[in-house]
Amino acid sequence: MRIRRFNESSEGEIDVEYIRQCFIDFVDAGQAKIDLGGSAAYGKWVDVAINFPKIPTKLGEWNDDTLRSRKLGSEWVRNENNLVAKTAENMEKQAGYLREVESCLRRLADEYPDYSFKAFSNGFYGGMTATQLIIKIWA
Repeated sequence: MRIRRFNESSEGEIDVEYIRQCFIDFVDAGQAKIDLGGSAAYGKWVDVAINFPKIPTKLGEWNDDTLRSRKLGSEWVRNENNLVAKTAENMEKQAGYLREVESCLRRLADEYPDYSFKAFSNGFYGGMTATQLIIKIWA
């Protein structure tokens, strides 16, 4: 079966099946959901929602209130806890997931270099119980 290109479809159409093929590894793993959306103001788009397991960083988060950050955002760590090494390992896992997403986007760009997208995340840096990356793609 030949997959249609965006520019082979009618004006304003988005080839959802081709986008699904670009993210097929995530789809097959049950980590991605792909939906077609649209509105009068923004036209048509495709939402790619990819779920990742929670990968905690365990480092205290910094905010503008230095005193509050020091009281609430950090904990005393003993040498045997190996906090920095564990956090570095978890950040490498996060980077691996993002590299997989980058590979999917490169596949999309190979065929359709004029697409644009926005990405949203709900806690990719460890603060949430799960991580979801949402990519909105416009052609």
